[in-house]
Amino acid sequence: MTPTLQGHTSYHSHSRWSDGRKSLTEMIRAAEAAGLDEYGVADHFVLTPDRQPIDWSMPLDRLEEYVTEVQAAAAQAASTVRLGIEVDFSLPAERVIRSLDRIIEWRGKPRRPSAGERSGAVQK
Repeated sequence: MTPTLQGHTSYHSHSRWSDGRKSLTEMIRAAEAAGLDEYGVADHFVLTPDRQPIDWSMPLDRLEEYVTEVQAAAAQAASTVRLGIEVDFSLPAERVIRSLDRIIEWRGKPRRPSAGERSGAVQK
């Protein structure tokens, strides 16, 4: 018997569209078999300054096809499936550090999450 997890989910997973090994349907079925309430697919979509293809990214010209396939797989799923995209981009390190410093100026330093927030429990 597979244990059931209530209030548990995963939103960070990669399928064959990027660097994963399973199809979207296989991943959704496995998430349901594990008892997840919700499951999110978030394949890599890498943007580089020279727009060169990256082997662990979904092809840039197939984004619409990816969205359609996730939506079709979600329509067949028994659980809730969320569509995501993990956008990766390449910038010079100095620019990234400047941007992070600016965000900290605007928003303040990050705070440590409470034990409840770290547990990953979904609040309903």
